[in-house]
Amino acid sequence: MRALKWILITLAGLVALAVAGVFIVTQLVDPDVFKPRIVAAISRATGRPVELAGDLTLGWYPWLALSTGAGALGNPPQFSGPPLLRWREARLGARLLPLLRGEFVLDRIRVDGLDLALRREASGRANWDGLADALGGGGGGSKAPPLQLAGLDLRDARLAFVEEVEGTRLQLDSLDLTAGAWSAGQTTPLPIEAGFTLSVGGQRLLEQVKIRTSLTFGASTLHLSETRLATRVHAAGLATDGVPLALEFAAASLDPGRASYRLPSLRVALGTARLELRELAFEQPEAAPPKAGAAFSLAPTSLRALLLTLGIEPPRTADARALESFAVDGRFALEAGTLTIEPLTLVLDDTRLIGRVSRGGEPAVAQFSLAGNAMNLDRYLEPDDVESAPFKFPGAALGALRARGTLALETATFDDLAFEGLVVRLLFDEQGLRGDPAAAAAPTPATTPGRAP
Repeated sequence: MRALKWILITLAGLVALAVAGVFIVTQLVDPDVFKPRIVAAISRATGRPVELAGDLTLGWYPWLALSTGAGALGNPPQFSGPPLLRWREARLGARLLPLLRGEFVLDRIRVDGLDLALRREASGRANWDGLADALGGGGGGSKAPPLQLAGLDLRDARLAFVEEVEGTRLQLDSLDLTAGAWSAGQTTPLPIEAGFTLSVGGQRLLEQVKIRTSLTFGASTLHLSETRLATRVHAAGLATDGVPLALEFAAASLDPGRASYRLPSLRVALGTARLELRELAFEQPEAAPPKAGAAFSLAPTSLRALLLTLGIEPPRTADARALESFAVDGRFALEAGTLTIEPLTLVLDDTRLIGRVSRGGEPAVAQFSLAGNAMNLDRYLEPDDVESAPFKFPGAALGALRARGTLALETATFDDLAFEGLVVRLLFDEQGLRGDPAAAAAPTPATTPGRAP
């Protein structure tokens, strides 16, 4: 017992000396004295130029914290463009007592004004090549101490990705991100909230993005749960202030190694439209076209209201109640470069159409075959109002779809004429919507008994 007592006293004394040493270093020593050594050490480890322009500060209890002002981590030698990483302010802390036991229990990492510029040159060389191995110590065989992180906060960050080989340019601006606590081997969900603006090719695509999700890391898969995303979509031909878009799903499984994704259910809100996809699956086989499939349904919605939300003025119709009810139901499959929607059910006002649509080939052409019960075409004609501006069909945008097929109706009414068993063959391309003579059946020539046709 006496020996144990002296052992405990000795250990307590060593801990006290260590704590006292940390206190003296953090309170009495100017951390900027060590800045050249820190810069040199990081530069040697990464093989890149390092800049710490701001002052360094040290805190000591309960977190041994290092804070820095502006700084940057440059690109590899002979690599053009902005630095790989820049920031305005950063703070990183480690809990003191676990550190004395050889454990890394990190405080929340806080970075303001982070600017990450990822770039791959036309030669195929990227400015992040080799960085993970350098920071990981090159796999020297020493066992790394267990790591715990209290959380991550990014404020006013910017992330840019440029792929010169294929001309890809993606950029996240005004990124605010908050992540919860994480530890190595964690099996519980990691909550994440983020907001940003996304631009593609220098053009704003998504604005006011707000996303909330929880991540769970598996051996080879990533699971997302209780995910919600809201944003405004910008594109040519859409409303100038963007179109509101919201996504929501309870669970999803991602396998990055196999490029495989599974969502039992995905709910999408685009303006006034409400779309649900079920059993959604996507897979990108190696050296092969992607495969995807899902069942989907669009709840009844006003087509007029949807067009207004998209920034398209709806046409004036003889019947003001026309285009007020629109719904879709079906299943799609993408395989071998061909998209097929079958079965497909469309409901427009009092008309119900059933059939299929496919799109594939080179150049891609959509083929459709739809059959319906009845349609009063007079309802959709322009009213007898000479002062009304004619409706301009968005042919420039839809002409690229290149579609042809048949529309069959049991009964139809047009210009007060009634038709039964009406079959219309249609072609839609850059010239607009019209009858398709190529799809029409060739007329059967008349014959006379005993004479060749």
